Amino acid sequence: LDLSFDDAWSTVLESVEVLEKHNVKARLFVSPGQILRGNVWTAEAEMLNIDSGIWRKWYVLDEKTRYGELSRYGRIKKRTLLTKEQIISLSKHPLISIENHTWSHLSAIHRPADEVLEEIRRAQEELFVWTGRECQCLAWPFGRGNSELDELVRKKFNLEVFYTDQGFERGRSRNMVRDGVTVRENISRILCSWPKVGKTL
Repeated sequence: LDLSFDDAWSTVLESVEVLEKHNVKARLFVSPGQILRGNVWTAEAEMLNIDSGIWRKWYVLDEKTRYGELSRYGRIKKRTLLTKEQIISLSKHPLISIENHTWSHLSAIHRPADEVLEEIRRAQEELFVWTGRECQCLAWPFGRGNSELDELVRKKFNLEVFYTDQGFERGRSRNMVRDGVTVRENISRILCSWPKVGKTL
């Protein structure tokens, strides 16, 4: 059994004891740019009550423009991300591996391929500095990738590519524990009722 956590929300810490109890390995997919900034742009837009029709269009924007637009609405923090120090600490845990989730949590299908590859390269290098190991996997933010990008990522970085799927399925070996929900809900996913994930094309 191999579980995955996206985005490095601080709620991941609540699941470590569960992983240890059941001897379950987990991948933590991290966007270093978000960690260093201390927020996730989509969550921040939602918390600011910005109309989803507006902020969903920001998928097509680059990182600098996106945050420039967001700053016009002010800043608010409710949900918190893990810190760089916490991620470094978790990387030393024998059941947890830190993996690539792009630099700024971009929607890959909405950006030029060279920008996407640069985001992955930048995240690879930063996470190596933090953990001392090369990432082996990439999970596309929002599950937004495609076969062409997958092939580029495999050729350039030799990474295994993962997607998040909606819906539930019993008995799947690679699955996504949802961040930002209760530990009880995540335990139920560990016990074979969780969202499908990890579909590798």
